[in-house]
Amino acid sequence: MRRWRRNAVVTTGAIVTVLGSMAVPAHAAPVGDLSDQTAVAATQRATSDAGQPTGTGVSSDGVSVPASGPARVVLTSPSGAAATVTAQRSDGSRVVNGAAVADAGGAKIVSQAVSPGVAQHAITIGSAPGASSYAFEVGGLSDQRLSLRPDGGVALRASQDGVDVTLGSVATPWAIAADGGHVTTRFEVDGSTITQLVEPTAATRFPVVADPRITFGRSVQINLTGGEANAVRRAAAAVLGVGVKIGCTSAARAAVAAVGGPVGASASAVLSLGCKYGEAALVSKLFDTARAHGPYEDLQCYAGELLAAIGGKLAPVASENCSA
Repeated sequence: MRRWRRNAVVTTGAIVTVLGSMAVPAHAAPVGDLSDQTAVAATQRATSDAGQPTGTGVSSDGVSVPASGPARVVLTSPSGAAATVTAQRSDGSRVVNGAAVADAGGAKIVSQAVSPGVAQHAITIGSAPGASSYAFEVGGLSDQRLSLRPDGGVALRASQDGVDVTLGSVATPWAIAADGGHVTTRFEVDGSTITQLVEPTAATRFPVVADPRITFGRSVQINLTGGEANAVRRAAAAVLGVGVKIGCTSAARAAVAAVGGPVGASASAVLSLGCKYGEAALVSKLFDTARAHGPYEDLQCYAGELLAAIGGKLAPVASENCSA
């Protein structure tokens, strides 16, 4: 079976990443006269200038922002999976005007819930002599893997036996100056660390706000190559042949594993990850519809939703969804 990549997507509201992360200012800039109140106001203004929804407080459905210690956001999916985003070298979180504010070297981290499953860690920089970088250590899942997306954002995935599930994302980064101008910024990924680089110029007006926006747990979309989809189809037929219904039961897991070989391994990984992060009824539906509607073209990429009510079947999608 030819494999480019297998992945499923678990997103929360807007696409913004993540589970546990740490923001590390590699080049600390002096905060100067940047007060907590000014940092919160700058965050709200810059977020609006960027055309994004502003924060709504320190809690929302699936999001909580602790008001002590380092800057941290906790995200929880309907399936019970949890992730945290912690700003490294930050401390002293306190609630100011409905947001948690922490000191992080020469910046302040303003953390808020935005909507169900969506959180914001806004890096507010008072002034800077040059480029600054802020690293976010992503954690919370034992099987996680991070990768840059073509749009500059970051996909947060879990992986098992070569099958990937995208659990959330960090949206395409942006940075806005005090006068509304855009500041050059980008993400880099190294292992479990996401680093946002911010590159102001001599003409940049401070404070500058850079926004890692995190989404987690409101959608589970599994992306499979046609070869992998055919493995699911064959496993579903084999299991049905021995009188077992595909689902998140121990009997179903054992029956799929018993198929053996690459087909059994791929189908078992899809079943395991789907049951862990998705909805059991839609996992069952995915196997049933794969069996009924295959075979699939080996080099085509297919996607299936495993959380929303419309899910449970595979449809062709762009090939980049199945790229490594």
